[in-house]
Amino acid sequence: MEIAFDTYCTYGLGNVGIKGIAQACGLTTPALYAYFEGVDDMIIQSVEHCLSKIEREFAEYAISFPESLDRFLDEAPLWSREQHGKAYRFLQQIYTHPKYYDHCQKIIKRQEEEYDSFASKLAPKMGITKDDALTLVFLLARLLVHYALYGSAEYLRTQKQAMRRLVKVMKADAAPAAE
Repeated sequence: MEIAFDTYCTYGLGNVGIKGIAQACGLTTPALYAYFEGVDDMIIQSVEHCLSKIEREFAEYAISFPESLDRFLDEAPLWSREQHGKAYRFLQQIYTHPKYYDHCQKIIKRQEEEYDSFASKLAPKMGITKDDALTLVFLLARLLVHYALYGSAEYLRTQKQAMRRLVKVMKADAAPAAE
């Protein structure tokens, strides 16, 4: 699944066929079909597997930074772009392809559950409510993916500035509730 995903990330959805995937995996095309029902099944399974892996890597990376939001906001977009930029470009093709719409809705629902779980861990470390942490997680995911896809320094600068301000407000709002 990872080889199939990486191959699609490198060449794009429309630029590699089943023969190319089989070759990259060191298999014949019929042997590849022993693992998957067809091309769409291979794409869907590889996307699910690798997206879960990316999310776990990000959660592990991110959970080590909450005490230093500034450092995290400075380093995470660059890390994410370097580590997963190709994957985000491929995932953008999948998410916007009508053929995969229904399946992507299931992936998005699962992502929302993962984000909720992550927000539960992040909130106490940052001294904010879980709902506020969930808001930050969604905004941060958008920031990281957008920067990885488009590399806009101005977008990154303004979003980091907005997130820093938002966290200050969230912490100020949470402080009276904690007392």
